[in-house]
Amino acid sequence: MLRWALSLGVFAALSMSAPSARAVAAPQLAPVLIQGLRLSEGILVTRADTDVACEVGPADAPRCAVRVTYTLVNQGAAPIEGGGSVVVDQSAHDLRITLDGVATSAWTTAVASEGKPPPYGQAPPTTFALSLGANATRVLAVAASFDGVRTTGRLGFKPSAVHARHLVLHTPSIRRILDVLITAPAPELQAPGFTSVAKLRAPRDWDIDGLDGWTEAPDGTRTSNVAELRLGLHMPQFPIRNGGVILGLGGALGDDGGFRMRLGWEVAAPSWLLYQVSAETDARGRWNVTPLVLAASNALLIIPSFGFGLGMPIQVRPDTRLGVRIQLEAQILPIGFVASCDLWPKTSSAPSYTQWTLLGQIAL
Repeated sequence: MLRWALSLGVFAALSMSAPSARAVAAPQLAPVLIQGLRLSEGILVTRADTDVACEVGPADAPRCAVRVTYTLVNQGAAPIEGGGSVVVDQSAHDLRITLDGVATSAWTTAVASEGKPPPYGQAPPTTFALSLGANATRVLAVAASFDGVRTTGRLGFKPSAVHARHLVLHTPSIRRILDVLITAPAPELQAPGFTSVAKLRAPRDWDIDGLDGWTEAPDGTRTSNVAELRLGLHMPQFPIRNGGVILGLGGALGDDGGFRMRLGWEVAAPSWLLYQVSAETDARGRWNVTPLVLAASNALLIIPSFGFGLGMPIQVRPDTRLGVRIQLEAQILPIGFVASCDLWPKTSSAPSYTQWTLLGQIAL
């Protein structure tokens, strides 16, 4: 009785120490955003070239140098003295605007924001002076650098299997991403025969959304004839995610049954496939060590994460023998239920037998 009371006390204390699930607010993404080109009347764009070169930047997040080059033409018989503007996301740094390779004066139009950054897509325009002679052509280039962000996985309504089981100790899913959005000049600014070409250079192991129809050169540069550039760049994650502690208390059925306690650790790769090593005892001299692989579903609100696992229990005391374990789990946040079936084959000193173990489980 004392053993059972102590075990239940440990289980209750760990249950109370597990924090409640918290929904972490999704971080605001920082897109590369170049859009809203405006030009004085009579100036048209014959060609737009976009060059995006990406590498690993601060905080191991993507950093991209972006250059958009517009070929401008004045098809009229009179010179034009005017200007233009373009919207560049406020996350940009090292913004440079040049005309024919020479830096031009540029300034940002102030907007009333009450001390807050403007909403996505409503950054203030950057304006510049611009003059074109009769039937003349000039090259306008907008260049800047942009840093991506690290986004941490959040609990939400559908946490992954490893997140649902290990709220305390799991390694959060960290995505390092950068969204790219570069819009084409408005149709009224496009000269007849307008063309647009985009080039992208990024490490080969990055995941890139929106690359349909692109061609890849031998040097790894991807090229596409696209009017607008919309990409999502995702740096690879470390494949193994830490899970955490599992503690199970319950009993085994049959002639060799009685009290059972199981303590182990889990990691995951990917988030739905967990690798577990646990030690199990009956507190009377029997010890098993079991490596196990568990495939588990995501949780959904109050619907548990269900798991099916296969393992190899190794009995180390009182004698040594190997078995096969089939395991079923249902885990709702830190509290779960585990049913294990261990198949022990016959040995020279012991007959074969099957043993069922039923445990309540807490995961940290």
